[in-house]
Amino acid sequence: MLKENPTISTWSLDSLFLLGISVCGIFLAKGNNDQTLTETCKKNLKLLVDTKLVDNSELLVGIVVDGKSEIDKVMIHNSDQRIAVDTQFKLVEHLQDKLLNFRIKVDIPVYFSPYNKESIEREMSRLRQIVTSQRNCYFIRDWQLMLSCNSDATCDSAKTCRDFFKNQPKSADNPSLKRIDVELLQKTTDRSSNLHSPILDCEVLLSNNCKLHEIMLSIEILVLYFRDTGVKHLAKLFTDAILIQLDEVKNLLQDNNRNPNHAIPEVFQYVLPDSNCPIMVMYPNLQINGELVAEETLEDYRRHLHMMFCLPDNKPLLKRANSYQYRSQFKDGHLVNTHEGLSMPKVGDGTQIALVDGCYSYFHYMQDNINDDQWGCAYRSFQTLYSWFRYQGYTDKATPMHKDIQQALCDVGDKPSTFVGSKKWIGSYEVSICLDHFLNVSSRIVCVSSGAELPQKARELVSHFQSEGTPIMIGGGVLAHTILGISFNEITGEVKFLILDPHYTGRDDLKTIHSKGWCGWKGPNFWDQRANYNLCLPMTPSMV
Repeated sequence: MLKENPTISTWSLDSLFLLGISVCGIFLAKGNNDQTLTETCKKNLKLLVDTKLVDNSELLVGIVVDGKSEIDKVMIHNSDQRIAVDTQFKLVEHLQDKLLNFRIKVDIPVYFSPYNKESIEREMSRLRQIVTSQRNCYFIRDWQLMLSCNSDATCDSAKTCRDFFKNQPKSADNPSLKRIDVELLQKTTDRSSNLHSPILDCEVLLSNNCKLHEIMLSIEILVLYFRDTGVKHLAKLFTDAILIQLDEVKNLLQDNNRNPNHAIPEVFQYVLPDSNCPIMVMYPNLQINGELVAEETLEDYRRHLHMMFCLPDNKPLLKRANSYQYRSQFKDGHLVNTHEGLSMPKVGDGTQIALVDGCYSYFHYMQDNINDDQWGCAYRSFQTLYSWFRYQGYTDKATPMHKDIQQALCDVGDKPSTFVGSKKWIGSYEVSICLDHFLNVSSRIVCVSSGAELPQKARELVSHFQSEGTPIMIGGGVLAHTILGISFNEITGEVKFLILDPHYTGRDDLKTIHSKGWCGWKGPNFWDQRANYNLCLPMTPSMV
C-alpha cells in the first residue's frame, strides 16, 4: 500500500516496483466521515485506472485508525459502489521466505543522438529486437540451468524453482535482496548448412548532421517469483522485465523535464525502512560528456518519492549513494559493517540496545599504504565516521587521507603549516573541525573527566544513536576509538559499549577481528578509569 498522493503518475509508480509486484490499492488514515473516505476512494480509483496502474475498476483501501502502525481493516471500492465496503483480510507473514529474487544485469552498447527523437526511437526499437531474439537464452549459473527463449525443452517442465533453489549457495546480502544472478546469452553461430557469403547491411541512422554517440547502457532487473512455481515460465518473465525497463529508458531519454541534458539513465536499487521489498529507481546518471549528473538536479524527484513512500523529508534515503550494494560491489577496499555477526548482549527487563544506523567502513592502522602505527588512530576513526556519511548519501566525495585531514586543519587555522606530513596526533575536537570542513556536519562534543564517568553518559548515547544514528569518535589519553552502539539497563545500570578499534594492524579478516576483540562489546573497565575523554557526536544535516 502507498500513501494517498495527488501527484501519483504512471512514470512515478509502475517503473519503481519489481516485476511480480503491482499496485492494488492505497493506504489511508481513517477520515472524519465516510463521505470523505468515499470521495478519496473515487479520486484515487479514477487516477489509477486512467494511468493504467490497475487494470480493473476495483480498489483496495487499507485503513489505519488511532495512530496504529498496523492495518486495522481493509475495504473494497469499485466504480459501481457508492461507498467503500468492508472485506475480510489476512496479513501474510514471512512472505519473503516464499519468494525468489532473480537479478539480471546486462550492459548493452547504444548508439543515438540525444537531441533527436527519431534517433532514440530507432535505437530503442533495435534494442527490443535484440532482447526478444529467439537466439537468446538465460543462464542461471548457481542452478546450472539454461533457459531458451525459443523453447522450454531445455528444462523439465515439471520442475519448480524450489527444486533448484535448495542447492543455492548462502549469501551475506540483505535477506530482501538475496538474489539469484541470471546471465543473458545470445547465440552467435549458425549451423553449417546456413552459412553463406557475408553481406554488409547498411542503414542510414541519421538524416541530418546530428552527432551520433556511443554509450554503454546498464540494464539491471529484479524479478520476484514464487518458489513453488515452474521454471518453464522464467524466460518470458525475464524478457518482459527487460522490455519494461527499456521503455522507461526511452521515456527518460525523451523527458526534457526530468532529464534536460539527456543523460544516460541508470537503475538503482533501494531497500526502504521497515520494508521487505526493494524498489528500483531510474535516474539520469551519466552525461554525454562523461560527467555525472549533479545530485542537486535530482532533488525535486527525490522529494516526490519521499512523499509518495511516506519517508522523512530531512534524511537522504534515495540518493544514488544510498542505493543498495551487494557485498561483492563494495569498492573502497575496506570491510563494511564489521559489527554484524557479533553476539548481542543479553537483554533483560529495562535493557535498551541502540546501534549505528546504516553502513560504514572499518578504517584502521596500516591501510592504504600508510604506516600510521602509534599515531593515526584518530585519523582512522574520522575516516570511519566520514565513510558513514558517504554510504548514507550525504556526500559522494572520496574519504580524505591523512594529509588531506592535516591540510584541512591548517586551512582553517587550527594547525601550523608544519603539521602537514607530520605524525602528530589529533583528537575529538580536530575530528569535529574536519567533519564541518569536509561535510558541513556539526558535532556535539561531550567531555568526561575520567573513564569511570562514561557509564553516566549511557542515556545520552542511547538517545544519540536513536535520533542521529552516526558512529561516535572518542579520544582519551593517547588512544582513540569508535563507538558503534551501546547496551544500557536502566534498572541495574549495566552498560556495554560496542567498540571499533582503529589500532588493529593486521589484514582485513573478519574472523580474526571478531575473535580478538578488535570489534566487540566492552564493559566500563575497557576505558582508562583515570584519563579524561572527549566524545565527538556527529549530527546529521537536514536534506533529501
